Amino acid sequence: MTKTPTNWTGRDDAMVEHMIRRGASHRDLLKMLMSSGVAALLGRGNLRRLDHPRGDEPA
Repeated sequence: MTKTPTNWTGRDDAMVEHMIRRGASHRDLLKMLMSSGVAALLGRGNLRRLDHPRGDEPA
């Protein structure tokens, strides 16, 4: 695990888990993260990978 301090909390974990349980796509998660500013903490490669839809999920 990294020792880099972040402002990610258990509440954020719960919000992401709730979105996944109700069927959120990678795009939905990315939009949520971008709107909350958390996506800035992710690496550019991760964002690029999440932004491209996969064939087995709805756009």
